[in-house]
Amino acid sequence: METVLVPVAFLGLAFWSLTTIVRVLSDNHTRRKAIAAQLSPQDIPALFAREQAGERRSALKWGIVLASMGIGLMIVELVPFDEEGPFALGLLALSAGVGFLIYTTIAVRMTEERPATQ
Repeated sequence: METVLVPVAFLGLAFWSLTTIVRVLSDNHTRRKAIAAQLSPQDIPALFAREQAGERRSALKWGIVLASMGIGLMIVELVPFDEEGPFALGLLALSAGVGFLIYTTIAVRMTEERPATQ
């Protein structure tokens, strides 16, 4: 399992780094275009306000899913079954699904409490 974990973690880190760099460059390009179009300084943060709310929800989603998968991994370690068998994989898939369901419930409640402004 350790021989697989390091390359997967490295690829995940490389993908995250690449997407972060592209996002920063894209945001910078958008800000420069807004300044060149002589947009008022009060309107520029409004361009990115909706995006920041989406980033918070995305962080919440993946935090819940990864935490539930971590709990699933702990259960796999505690239950005396083959760690590479179908039980372990099924339990991990189930824990990821439960994490997504928990996130969906929280996201719906957040949306009902504070409707999005358009």
